[in-house]
Amino acid sequence: MKWYDKDMKMRGFTIVELLVVIVVIGILAAIVVVSYNGVQQNGMDAKIRSVVKTAGDAIALKEGRGESFTGFGFFTVANGVDSLVPTYLKTGYRDGVKSRNMSNSDQIFKVYRCGDGSGAIAIYASLNNPTDEDIATFNKIRGTTTTGCRQTTTQVPATYNYAQVF
Repeated sequence: MKWYDKDMKMRGFTIVELLVVIVVIGILAAIVVVSYNGVQQNGMDAKIRSVVKTAGDAIALKEGRGESFTGFGFFTVANGVDSLVPTYLKTGYRDGVKSRNMSNSDQIFKVYRCGDGSGAIAIYASLNNPTDEDIATFNKIRGTTTTGCRQTTTQVPATYNYAQVF
């Protein structure tokens, strides 16, 4: 029998049908990759929020025991938040944290005492995908006039977009 017989129907797919299937699969794969990337960034933002809360609680605990906290600025400065390990923080408490706004992971977080006379401490962070609420809270806390902690844009530049007060 020849490879093609007039009485026999051809079996298989045409090249056009195969190309259409490949294109559809490619489009679906692109959608999945984009969705996954957003989920990863939102997960990292949750981890950043958790580190801020954990560090703030550790500072509050230290000060609650009558010990002053003096390591303001990045977490890695002398007597900074990283110095609270292992007494107040678990080793590796911020391992794997990344922000697309910061090339150096040591610069994702900053801590300052509020300049409003309250004695409160503000911790600032750089989220990947901040919500409108995150940004509004950040602006309210950082406030540079009569409200908020009165940190300057030099201390807390625009690369930061999340804040909590302790």
